[in-house]
Amino acid sequence: MIAKRLWWLSLSIIVVGGALLIWHSLDPHSNLFDHQPSLKETMKEIQDELNSVGLVNYLLKFHNNATGEDKPVLSKLEISQVSADPRSCFLIYEQRTYQNTAHHDTGYVVALKSVKKVDVIPIEQEVKNTGVLIDHPEFSVQSTPPVFVVESIKAGTNDRNAFLFLSEERANKMARALSRAVELCGGRK
Repeated sequence: MIAKRLWWLSLSIIVVGGALLIWHSLDPHSNLFDHQPSLKETMKEIQDELNSVGLVNYLLKFHNNATGEDKPVLSKLEISQVSADPRSCFLIYEQRTYQNTAHHDTGYVVALKSVKKVDVIPIEQEVKNTGVLIDHPEFSVQSTPPVFVVESIKAGTNDRNAFLFLSEERANKMARALSRAVELCGGRK
């Protein structure tokens, strides 16, 4: 009698365990066996990291290869008031950009489910990607100190958001967290 009950108990455990494994394989949002951070934890990491970056100061030197002239542009960028909402999959932030003495304030809302790609690139590549030099092929650009850009590109457009870091390690860490949030929000399509 006891052996029969143990056999039925073992069989029940196997059936329930098998059902959980099947359910997990069919539900891509299940984190039953996933030891990765949840969307909520990932969004909190992104929010905290971006709010802690502060003001990024750098000098962009535009060099005219035809004339040999240099045009330095003192640049600063600060991202603040970052809010990363796991329920809506929105990343909301304020950005203040300084070039020489002028500044420009912009508010952004990034729908993470519309992001198709997240990259880390040097700021020189970002300048080229945004088309600043498109009408001036004779110019090259160099940043001092080196600046690393975490760039998120939206699907179907070349619309992009850029987050600046003076540390390549911090930029790569942010790119991994942002990529994970994009995946968990259903992006990359």
